[in-house]
Amino acid sequence: MSARPTFTQIEPEHENYGVDRNLTRKEWQALCLNKLLQGHLVFNEWQQVLISAENADPQHRTEYRWSRQDGDTNEVTIWMWTEARRAYVIDIGDHVFEDGFSLGRYEFHTGIIFTNTCFKGGLSIFNSRFFGPARFLGVRFENQFSAECKFERDVLFDSCEFRGRTFFRHSDLYSANFRGSIFCDSTYFSNTKFGTICFDRAHFAKDVDFSGQQQPDGKLGTFGRASFRDVEFGGCADFSNRKFLHETTFIGAKFKVAPWFHNCDLHQNTSFDGAEFSRVEIADPSVAKAFSTLRHAMSKHQITREEQRFLVLELDAEKRGSKLGVAALYFLYERVAGYGFSIAKPLFFLIVLPLIFFFALYCGLSAYTNCPSIASCRFDTLTLLGTIEFSVLQSLPPLGIEKASDALRESIFGGEHIGIVIPFIVVQKVMALAGWFFVALALRNLFKMK
Repeated sequence: MSARPTFTQIEPEHENYGVDRNLTRKEWQALCLNKLLQGHLVFNEWQQVLISAENADPQHRTEYRWSRQDGDTNEVTIWMWTEARRAYVIDIGDHVFEDGFSLGRYEFHTGIIFTNTCFKGGLSIFNSRFFGPARFLGVRFENQFSAECKFERDVLFDSCEFRGRTFFRHSDLYSANFRGSIFCDSTYFSNTKFGTICFDRAHFAKDVDFSGQQQPDGKLGTFGRASFRDVEFGGCADFSNRKFLHETTFIGAKFKVAPWFHNCDLHQNTSFDGAEFSRVEIADPSVAKAFSTLRHAMSKHQITREEQRFLVLELDAEKRGSKLGVAALYFLYERVAGYGFSIAKPLFFLIVLPLIFFFALYCGLSAYTNCPSIASCRFDTLTLLGTIEFSVLQSLPPLGIEKASDALRESIFGGEHIGIVIPFIVVQKVMALAGWFFVALALRNLFKMK
């Protein structure tokens, strides 16, 4: 897990804040906090005052700037609230809410920023509406976080830490960004309405539920453009009953448990490039089913490379739950052929290695059949070359050159000892045929031929 960035407010003593523009940013923050703590009635009434002030002077601008220092590279980025007509953004910074806090029936018209804020007793947001953008920068939620509200503009949870269970059930996220955030407990986005969503470099320590609910008319819950780059899923990620309307990326994501995409409609521009899936160490039929679902979803859009990848994961999961004999066949299939996706493995294990072994064996047999005694044996270059040629011929696919092989066999081993050699020839041919079959299968998969 990467180091978390730090956020610092810039010029907190600078004036030009408030309706009369005579407050410093620090004083403006104190006023915002005071109004917030007085409850939704007082706060909503004050919001109307701020809206009237904005309308009276639409050209007024106030800068809300902060720096973001990356925890890994120490690179510092200066951010500024750039949206027009945002002179009176609710600005809460460096405050600790000791007890549980509730934002119920609040209306945020002018936007809101929480910077380095800590909610020790948890936070609950319900029946509130965010008409303007919202920023949660480096915020810590040390207890349960629950939100059932509507974010009508973009919301950013940058490098936040959710230590308790997290609920966004039935919320409406027009455009949400959770980049670098940490979810330490179970997380629930079930039945949440998603527009554009980004979870790049987020970390889920336990299960996360993104599932939707299929409507009576068959419609699924939707995702807009979704990015899960370099996300770490420590538990099961459930995306069931969702339709992905735009590009979806899981590039570099790490799945400790097989993700669920049951009854999903994935977008054709869905990518799992560089994603890592932990190997299954115990028999669990749901794992093979999860990968099978993804394989069929990729096949539907003819994303052949991803389809092949999930087939390998599916077979590997089935191997864990099979009986000993079947598991042994799965093991051999993986080792000598890479589940039909390796060219090097069958070439080495079924063609080249047997060729070397049987060449040595044929040399011994030719010496046995052509030397009445040790004293009478002599090194015969022609016999050696013939044995090499014979071994190679047995490793080649059927090319109509069996007569040449028969003639070599007669000259090397003689007719009276042919019964000793035949069983070894059969074994080598069978292994070679299997090897060339798996090579052809791997080439077909490599070039995405159906």
